[in-house]
Amino acid sequence: MIVYIPFILMVLSLLGFLACFIYFGLSRKVSLRSVKSPLLFFDFCFFNKNKLANFSMMILFIVYISGIWFEFIKNGSLISFTGYFIGVFAILVFFIHCRFFSKIKFAHRNNIEFIKEFVFEIEISGGFD
Repeated sequence: MIVYIPFILMVLSLLGFLACFIYFGLSRKVSLRSVKSPLLFFDFCFFNKNKLANFSMMILFIVYISGIWFEFIKNGSLISFTGYFIGVFAILVFFIHCRFFSKIKFAHRNNIEFIKEFVFEIEISGGFD
């Protein structure tokens, strides 16, 4: 029975994330059938600071954490748990960067900014200059 708790939490959180996506599409008048709409939603989540964006990102992290928990209970592999946790940590660091250190603000211009921010704007230096 304990195996199904993280699975149920993950499914309910995914449904909540889907509801936030649909609400975003209806409130911003974005066509949900468009290929760009999920990318615009992630752009909204990473760069906007309103309640819907915060709630969506919180639900997304609950999905990731409960998925890791379910995978660990199912397989019991500490190596895969560590790998998945590093992935969640990387997404968290990128989220913090986009919210607090990026100069880009969400403007809803049909431009997908978070991919440009990730690929072109982040400078990684190890202090070896």
